[in-house]
Amino acid sequence: MSDTVKVLAKVVKLEDDLRRMTSDRSFWQKHFEERENQIKELEEYVNKCAVHMDEETFQRLVEIFGLEPTKEYDVKVTVTFNGTVTVPVNYNMDDLDQSLDARLDFYDGTRYFMEDKMEINWHEN
Repeated sequence: MSDTVKVLAKVVKLEDDLRRMTSDRSFWQKHFEERENQIKELEEYVNKCAVHMDEETFQRLVEIFGLEPTKEYDVKVTVTFNGTVTVPVNYNMDDLDQSLDARLDFYDGTRYFMEDKMEINWHEN
């Protein structure tokens, strides 16, 4: 067998190995993602039903599946911004909240927060 034939045979074998490994990786990646989704669903279910479970069952599920139980709270956060605006001399500063386009929106990956009230306190420099 010539060196060229040997090299070509080796390339074909390597390509077949690569194709098989890629297929195996896809197979295991798919199963990993399915398990991740199942654990996420279980975690949501356990969080939802925690008030109806006895503490021992709840703790055992948390331990077995490595869950991170969560609890939701409504919160109100007050944020203060300071800045300077330049307006015409005869501008009515009481109208600033209508003409000032200020919004605070925040998305943390699971929840969306947005301002619902803007108060402006001003004084002349």
